[in-house]
Amino acid sequence: MKEREWSEWLSFQVKNLEEVPSSSGVYQLSWAVDSRTQPIHRVDGIDENGLLYIGKSNNLKSRIRGFWRYITSEKGQNTAGFTYIFYDYERKFKPDQLQVRWMSLPKDEIDEMETKLLDDYLNKYLDSPPLNISIKRPY
Repeated sequence: MKEREWSEWLSFQVKNLEEVPSSSGVYQLSWAVDSRTQPIHRVDGIDENGLLYIGKSNNLKSRIRGFWRYITSEKGQNTAGFTYIFYDYERKFKPDQLQVRWMSLPKDEIDEMETKLLDDYLNKYLDSPPLNISIKRPY
């Protein structure tokens, strides 16, 4: 996979997380059943990609593994993981129905790309992905 190209969607399984690079970049989490993305109703339309979160990291492998660790054991610190647990998203989006993809980028480009992805989503659906909400955390 080249820089600035999305990886394939990868289901959340410990063995699969080894494929995530340690490079900087942006990533998306989505909802999939039997490896097929599931639509999510948004304020202005249906998100056919089932996006749950759009994020960035200087170390994709660490951040994505941190999300998985948090939702399966509540260990560590992860914004999306905290929101997932706090609002009991597991009722609708089971951990084994989550998938991730990423795009490796130079560190100086990740802020701009994350902002663009979030703005595009918000402009299209008049809503942000479910786990992209800001709530006060205990840490």
